[in-house]
Amino acid sequence: MTRKNGFYNCDNCAGDLCLTRAECKSAGAFHTPKKLAMNMAKKLYPDYLKCKTKAEIIEKFGERGREFLNGFNLIDPCCGTGNLLAAAMNVYKWMDEEDLYGVDIDPRAVEFCIKKFPHGHFQVGDCLLEDLTDDKFWQHPSDGLFGAYKAEKLQAATAILKDKSIKQRKELSNVLLQEKHIN
Repeated sequence: MTRKNGFYNCDNCAGDLCLTRAECKSAGAFHTPKKLAMNMAKKLYPDYLKCKTKAEIIEKFGERGREFLNGFNLIDPCCGTGNLLAAAMNVYKWMDEEDLYGVDIDPRAVEFCIKKFPHGHFQVGDCLLEDLTDDKFWQHPSDGLFGAYKAEKLQAATAILKDKSIKQRKELSNVLLQEKHIN
């Protein structure tokens, strides 16, 4: 039940991660403007928009609200600097940092989000190649952001995508998604 008092910054960009233009282009890193992030957040849970606490959700919506909150988590599979998560925190006053989960292939983005949301859950990974529903994915060893097995997977995923054009990456992503759904 942790929130920062005030407004969460939802207008960070790749420059905040010290990425060059070439790195942004190569990684497919895109900035989500504040206005768009806020509009997207408002569309997530419109029924609960005016509620200020989780208790108010249960009081107002009864069993439906209780079911909604049971195990509630908000995950951004390509979180970058966490703009969408920050916008959700600004829009839904009942949301806590502990409810936030984020994944990004760039360790700098994950480190940035950990500083931005110290009570959230963030992991380096590739949402196209990793099973984000696996509890092992979210286990953090005490010595850092991700364990050796995670670093190896990330290295392998990065090697596959490295030096590919955006068109080739999209094609590869589609193949990987199809394989994931078939297996």
